[in-house]
Amino acid sequence: TASPTLPAFAQTPVVVTVRQIDKSQFPEVSLFVSVEDPSSQLSSRIDSTGFTVTEGGTSVDLVAPVIPLGDSSYANPISTVLTLDKSGSMGGIKIDDAKRAAIAYTELMRDNDQTAVIAFDNRVLKISGFTDDRDGLKSAISRITAGGKTAFFDAVDRGLTDLNPLSGRTLVIAITDGQDNESSIDLAGIVRNAERLGIPVYTIALGDDAVTPWLSQLANRSGGEYVFAPSSAELTELYSEIARGVQSEYKLTYISPRPSHDGRGRDVKVTIRDSGNVFEATKSYNPGGVIPTKFTQVSSDPKFSLRAPGGWD
Repeated sequence: TASPTLPAFAQTPVVVTVRQIDKSQFPEVSLFVSVEDPSSQLSSRIDSTGFTVTEGGTSVDLVAPVIPLGDSSYANPISTVLTLDKSGSMGGIKIDDAKRAAIAYTELMRDNDQTAVIAFDNRVLKISGFTDDRDGLKSAISRITAGGKTAFFDAVDRGLTDLNPLSGRTLVIAITDGQDNESSIDLAGIVRNAERLGIPVYTIALGDDAVTPWLSQLANRSGGEYVFAPSSAELTELYSEIARGVQSEYKLTYISPRPSHDGRGRDVKVTIRDSGNVFEATKSYNPGGVIPTKFTQVSSDPKFSLRAPGGWD
């Protein structure tokens, strides 16, 4: 969050947020950092020297240039799962506007980005696997029709599962116009899965019937954002804002000073210093794994004779 003392040029606060931590190449760690800067003056001056990073209080050096994800020199894909409510209450103009908004998001994809589409009523339906084919995505989204109940949590969980094998910047964008009434997983379970996998979930509440604390809790706990749309007419702009926001993030890469998979959480802090002002953001991650303290004999074959209680992540 921003420090109390703002730069002279800022009329509203600058907000720095660590959206996601990619530990797939651990001990190499990549941070995806958003800088919400209404004046654009701070973000226009940021380069590699503007960021400092600490892990567990230890300063670390960045091992790659700091560039916005939307820059042409950023070659890694942004992988998105669009999760669309197709329950009966979405019939008519709402489902039409939701499909237009999802298509607008795909049209803003960079050449190497990939998007998958999931729709849900009382079932979770895979509309499209990950692809960079904008025309194919448009065709698949256009065929979605409304009907049924609302298995919102199950659909988000499927999106998290599909994204889990992928590295780099990943996210779920999930829209609903009502309350979940059909899922097999509950809020606590879906929040736990999102936090464990480190995948941000962006939630969109369409209309007053969808306004509920669990949408904002899921978004905030996972590193995403919660957005309220009073009507479906606002959806295209909201989806476009999410796309532009993700593409304006910065990727910061460093080598962890604790390179072992020790199963212990690490606190990461990103600091930006500019014109005497300090902006900071923190986020935690766990590299997985355990350090066994006791072994038990499980086989007479010496190659397979040791097992750590609890197993390995």
